[in-house]
Amino acid sequence: MITRVWHGWAPAAGADAYQEHFRTDVLRNLERVAGFRGAQLWRREDDGQVEFVAVTTFDSVDDVRERCAHYEVAEAGAPGRT
Repeated sequence: MITRVWHGWAPAAGADAYQEHFRTDVLRNLERVAGFRGAQLWRREDDGQVEFVAVTTFDSVDDVRERCAHYEVAEAGAPGRT
């Protein structure tokens, strides 16, 4: 099993719209990916900005690559990567 963590920020005025987009569009697309096991969206407000952290879980790194082919996947233990 592997977990992918994504961070993003939005102005407070647009944060509810992004949260709804995640719930309706992003999750719908993730549910179509083989090996997808679940997702959480965390939200933290700070000084007029909202930080979002999306945590998604898949069966394997290959499943992550299928969904996120344009992102670099850091292998565990790779120097300089977390």
